[in-house]
Amino acid sequence: MQPQETRLLPHKKTVIASSLAIILEWYDFSIFGFYAVVLSEIFFPFTDETTAILSTFMIFALSFLFRPLGSVVISSLGDRFGRKNAFLFTVMLMTFPTVLIGLLPGYEQIGIAATVLLIVLRIAQALSVGGERSATLSLLAEIAPPRLRG
Repeated sequence: MQPQETRLLPHKKTVIASSLAIILEWYDFSIFGFYAVVLSEIFFPFTDETTAILSTFMIFALSFLFRPLGSVVISSLGDRFGRKNAFLFTVMLMTFPTVLIGLLPGYEQIGIAATVLLIVLRIAQALSVGGERSATLSLLAEIAPPRLRG
C-alpha cells in the first residue's frame, strides 16, 4: 500500500494546483465584471457614463472572443513542449497581465495609453484562460490512472 500512495501524491498535487489555477483565473475574470462601473470611470472618463460602461463591458466580452485562439495556441505548445510546461506557461501568462492591470495607471495619468494597455492585457489574460483550459484537461487526462480515465 505504501508505494501506491506515494505514487499518487504527485498527481494529487497536480490536481490541486490545476484546480487552484482555474479558480483564481475565473475569479480574476469575474472581478473585472463586478468592478465594471469603477473601471469605466478610471479608463473612460472622457465619455458619458453609459458609453463608458458599455466600453468596459466590450473589453470584458472581447476577452471571451480571444479564448479559443488561446486554446489553439497553447494546445500546440503543449504538444511540442509537454502538457505540464503548457500549463505552467498559462499560469505565468495569467499572472503578469493580472498584476500589471492592478498597477495600471488610469486615463488621468497616461491618457488613452491606459485604455489601450487595459485592452492588450485583457487579451493576454483571455489567451491564458483559453489555453489553460485545454492544457489542464490534457494534463489531467494524462496523469489520471487508467481505471479513472474516460
